[in-house]
Amino acid sequence: MINNILNFWNYSIKRQLVLGITFLTLGMFLTLSFVILEKQKVFLNESNINQSKNRTNSLAVNSASWLMSNDYIGLQEVVDSISSYKDEVHIMIVDLKGKIVAHSDKSKVGQYLVDDLSVKHLNSLTKNFEVLKLYSTKDNHFIEVASPIFYKNQLLGYVRNRMDNKYWINSFETIKNEFMLFTFIATLFAILFAYLSANILTKNFYNLIDVTKKIKAGEKNIKANENVVKEIQLLSKEFNSMIEVKEKNEQVILELNQNLEKIVQERTKELNFLNENLEEKIAQ
Repeated sequence: MINNILNFWNYSIKRQLVLGITFLTLGMFLTLSFVILEKQKVFLNESNINQSKNRTNSLAVNSASWLMSNDYIGLQEVVDSISSYKDEVHIMIVDLKGKIVAHSDKSKVGQYLVDDLSVKHLNSLTKNFEVLKLYSTKDNHFIEVASPIFYKNQLLGYVRNRMDNKYWINSFETIKNEFMLFTFIATLFAILFAYLSANILTKNFYNLIDVTKKIKAGEKNIKANENVVKEIQLLSKEFNSMIEVKEKNEQVILELNQNLEKIVQERTKELNFLNENLEEKIAQ
């Protein structure tokens, strides 16, 4: 398996360049997207909590005098003014016994909170704003918070507010999809850039290979193109220098062969002359 991967990777420089730049770009943008999306998620969660805190604390302040005077009609009006927001699931005001004295669903007024989370919260008598629950599934997203109601530093009860998070979730999903699209487009550009760069680089190598083939076939006065990128230019210059040295050596050898042939012809002519003279003397 590893050998197959290595063979696939080492097949050509072009493939290494394309795959290397593609993986580098993809990894860089995925990492960047992950970091930014996580920060955005934290920011949206904090914004959601702050919004719910401001809205719930405001209701707690406005309902203090109504709860102190047991004016349940006034409390209901205050609750109704808040429940008109689109992201409100439900909002209620409870006393310290857990009795619902005002609710966005009027049918629940007069009932008691008996679930474990509510009982635990009421028994704590906390005087601070609290996030009671963050709930998120594929279809449902909400946050439930509680703010204490004070009247002259006396704890009277709590405002319980459950808000729908789908607007924040949809916003986050939109941002995530945009980042994924941006990463995809950036990766395509990286592949195109890598492919063009690899073609330019390998084209110069193939030109050198063509030159070597022509020289091998016996062609003369062939030079590698030196008007290329620096690294290939150095290789081309060295290659051309090697060709020049080779041609000079061939010229020297050719001249030596020609001189040797000339000497052999002269010596042959001298021997023939001596041989003729010797034959004439013998004949006399």
